Formats: sequence, structure tokens, C-alpha cells
Amino acid sequence: MKQIAEIRTWHNPSGGVWMYLSIHNPLDDFIRTNEKEYKELGLKGKSLSVEEFEEIAAKHPGLLQRPIEIKDGKAIIARPASMIDDLLAS
Repeated sequence: MKQIAEIRTWHNPSGGVWMYLSIHNPLDDFIRTNEKEYKELGLKGKSLSVEEFEEIAAKHPGLLQRPIEIKDGKAIIARPASMIDDLLAS
């Protein structure tokens, strides 16, 4: 019998997700750095705490990379969609 891997998808993650992700990935990986808001907020070069990230994610959801896929503690930005195949294969 083939085992099915658990994979989670977040399009609009909430606070608890960020604590989980920060253990395995730099939170900065989940921010769209080319957005105008990113520059206006002066985030370039800043290492964000979980609390700071949660506040930015809540107030500026357009800055979030998505969809975020998580499997076995590994989180990726699933773009292009083929990234999901790589995650499932790992």
C-alpha cells in the first residue's frame, strides 16, 4: 500500500503558521521583496522576528509569497507549480 504524504497549503497563513515556519526557514524568504510596500516600509536588509513578521503579514498581506506548501517540516513557495512535485518527492 502506498503511503500518502501529508502536505499543507497556506494561501493566507495566520500567526501560528509563522512560528512553525520560522523554525525551518528564514521568515524573510516569505516576503515579496520587489513590492512597492516592501520598499516603503524600509524592510530591506532587516531580519524580522516572528512578532514583526506577523504584524507585517496582517497589515500588508500583499507582501506574502504564496502559496506556501509544507511537508514534513519543510516549507516552500510553490511557484512554479512543479515545486510541489519536488516537495512530494523529497
